[in-house]
Amino acid sequence: MNNTPTKHRYLIHIVVLFVTLIWSFNNIAFKIAFTYMSAPLFNLLRLLIAFPLMVYLAFFSSNRVPFEKRDLFFLILIGIGGYGVFQLLFPIGLDNTSPAIGGILMATMPIHVVILSIVFKLEKITLPIIIGVLFTLVGLTLIALFSSSKEGMLETSLTGIILVVVAEFGFALNTTFLKPYLKKYPTLQLTSFVMGVSVLFYTLVNTKNVINFDFSLISFKIILLAVYSGIIALFGANILWNRAIDILGSAKTSVYANVPPVFVLILSMIIFKDFPHPIALLGSAIILMGVYVVNKRDKRVIIQLPPL
Repeated sequence: MNNTPTKHRYLIHIVVLFVTLIWSFNNIAFKIAFTYMSAPLFNLLRLLIAFPLMVYLAFFSSNRVPFEKRDLFFLILIGIGGYGVFQLLFPIGLDNTSPAIGGILMATMPIHVVILSIVFKLEKITLPIIIGVLFTLVGLTLIALFSSSKEGMLETSLTGIILVVVAEFGFALNTTFLKPYLKKYPTLQLTSFVMGVSVLFYTLVNTKNVINFDFSLISFKIILLAVYSGIIALFGANILWNRAIDILGSAKTSVYANVPPVFVLILSMIIFKDFPHPIALLGSAIILMGVYVVNKRDKRVIIQLPPL
């Protein structure tokens, strides 16, 4: 039983809410950066900035547990096929959706986790799961039909929607198949290793972009955005999130899992004047309702947010 004083536990709730705000503003940081350089290049920059920290936590932290050789092969596969796919597709998808819609589509990840759990017989099909998946499909359809009339960074294309949803599926693969290894290795060590593999994979895929990279594109503003996205949102926020799970428990912490899409929607309206079509907003609300129904089926389950 956790012995943290009640007043400190209230403080942790505030901290978790702040973490969700950090993750939400990360989407905004992406969209601002994309006006100065391409999505793949900015993502590469912020990942490379965070890469040394990934290496340290994966191999040199004081509480690390040596990786077993038989585990390394599967962890590398997860790093490539899960988080690696997420890193490849998410920035491009986000670049082709409005800030508000891109944030809402992030909420589909828990649905992917449930679908994968059913496919691999890790979970039984229940009525709440069926309802949640159907709600998500209806919501995505409404967003796809009523989100393509704007221009510039506020434009949402069908391609962008598909890329974000498939990217979230990649992260769902990561979340689903890492679970058995969380019992053997510290969370930060395991997450850092998998993310480190994804950075190497991402860099390899973008070799041509790396060779032809125009360093004149890197301004002070871009560096600030990359540091925020790579260090604060990617690592700092996740450390606080994991600490909250340790103190509050997974059930109470998971309540905040659906907050980022709402924050992104609000921030997009304030910063970019991005007001989605009313029907698209209805679709977003239906998606969030579907995620809520799926999460509510078992309060012991913690939905891990993508460490953007």
